[in-house]
Amino acid sequence: QCVHIDDASAFKLFQALASNIIVNKLVLSFNRNITPTGWVACFRVLLGSQTALEEIHFGSNGGIDDEGAYLLANLLSTHMSTVRLLDVQFNSLITTNGWRACPTPLIEVKRVMEIGNEDYDGIDIQINDDVILGFVAALASNNPLTEFSIGHVDISASSLDALVNV
Repeated sequence: QCVHIDDASAFKLFQALASNIIVNKLVLSFNRNITPTGWVACFRVLLGSQTALEEIHFGSNGGIDDEGAYLLANLLSTHMSTVRLLDVQFNSLITTNGWRACPTPLIEVKRVMEIGNEDYDGIDIQINDDVILGFVAALASNNPLTEFSIGHVDISASSLDALVNV
């Protein structure tokens, strides 16, 4: 677990992770010093990597934006099939368009995905009905996902029903 590291330190950490097949859990939650540009650079380092991460916790960072979310989603679907838990809770820079662009790869997570948490007030997660319906479509065609946390989102009853029914 690392907290309070900057872009340069995060980049070095991700370079080490790219060739590491022993470390299986990465926790960088509550780290607001990594900028959106830094996250993108870090995620690009993992393209084609050997990493065998099973748990990734990037919750409450605030620095992952649409481009970072898109890269992370693609990493999960193309290079990181070992990930069983993904925590991207409270990354409020990801817009509705960013969430809409990546539900299918995100759903490739093997067990648990946390986007929001019902126990935390004060952060607006930009997920709407269109995004939820994208997740519904992805879930319908998948998957071993057993937990999907999306607290603190503003969606209609019909979208919630579709999510529950899938």
